[in-house]
Amino acid sequence: MQASKLRWIALNQDKIRADLYKSLEDSLSPGEHNTEKVGRRTIPPSSFVGSPRDMHQRYQDVIALVQKFELKKDVLERGILAKVVAYVYVVEFQKRGIPHVHMLLILKQTDKLTTPDDYDIIVRAEIPDERREPELYKKVLKHMIQGPCGVHNRDCPCMKQGSCKKGFPKSFTNATIQQGNDSYPLYCRRQDRPPVPLRENSRIEVNNR
Repeated sequence: MQASKLRWIALNQDKIRADLYKSLEDSLSPGEHNTEKVGRRTIPPSSFVGSPRDMHQRYQDVIALVQKFELKKDVLERGILAKVVAYVYVVEFQKRGIPHVHMLLILKQTDKLTTPDDYDIIVRAEIPDERREPELYKKVLKHMIQGPCGVHNRDCPCMKQGSCKKGFPKSFTNATIQQGNDSYPLYCRRQDRPPVPLRENSRIEVNNR
């Protein structure tokens, strides 16, 4: 299918008006004077998923959204988590064209999360109840489930020497357990409900592990 699309684009450059964004002058302007390197270029339009113009357009769309709904304002100014006294972050741009951020926050001493009950207020590692939270249930299954890996998909990128390098599946835990100053907590993952299908009409079932 992709080869067919590319063939149509190559044979119909005039219909997508590629002449508006390619020419011999484009090659001369950056200082390219070797005519052997100047040939007939095929420019995929932005409607071709994965093309440079498509990726650039997606990036512009994402940046426009970030300018209006910026995470930093919610976290640093509105204090939706707590009072932040210091922070550092890095933005990563993935191959799919959508950036994401890793942010480290240092909270005010009186607002720091120090007990399992504090963690449970803002962190949940369980699949939501479909009847009580149907919208969140669908989003978690679509975006937040690791895998499938293991016996269901041994070729998954997270697999290393026969097991998941991310540590899935996790162990069932009836309550969040604090591991100490240098370790992540073990979040509550209860075994109190049957497995659910990973996706609609999927034979693969997942649980809180």
